Amino acid sequence: GYPTAVEVFARYMLENNISDINPKGVITSAEMLLPQQREIIEKAFAAKVFNRYGCREVGDIAQECKHGGFHLNMERVFLEIVPEDNCPDGLEPGEVLVTDLDNYGFPMIRYRIGDMARFADPDRTCECGRGLAMLSEIQGRTMDVVKTASGRKLPGTFWTILTRSVSGINQF
Repeated sequence: GYPTAVEVFARYMLENNISDINPKGVITSAEMLLPQQREIIEKAFAAKVFNRYGCREVGDIAQECKHGGFHLNMERVFLEIVPEDNCPDGLEPGEVLVTDLDNYGFPMIRYRIGDMARFADPDRTCECGRGLAMLSEIQGRTMDVVKTASGRKLPGTFWTILTRSVSGINQF
């Protein structure tokens, strides 16, 4: 689920002493997972949180491993990091460019998704044994929750969905 939505549910569970929902793990995606959200979700569900990284246009790009870092879905995306400050190895944060390898109808080639990320050290071998390249850090898109005067919480995606059905809005 969306980290903000799962966090709201996790807080509800904690506030109401609900402890009988025990998944083996919790997967979050579509927003930045903040450290405090991870802590609350893991406490409520008594399970580890695994973050998934992707974008709507391309889909899943990388998944968090229980050993740390994010394994790239190299069989379906090619990821580049445009270096900042002349750091050619991508080990410093840079802008993410993604090429979708299995979209034959409308290929996305070197698509700038507006995120910043950092490759993990290429010499690092993950304990899980997967031979996939990894990201050590993902920075970028965040979606805030809007709290109304009545206390209702609206996720950032609410506005995107709402503007689709309103005539006269040309850009959001």
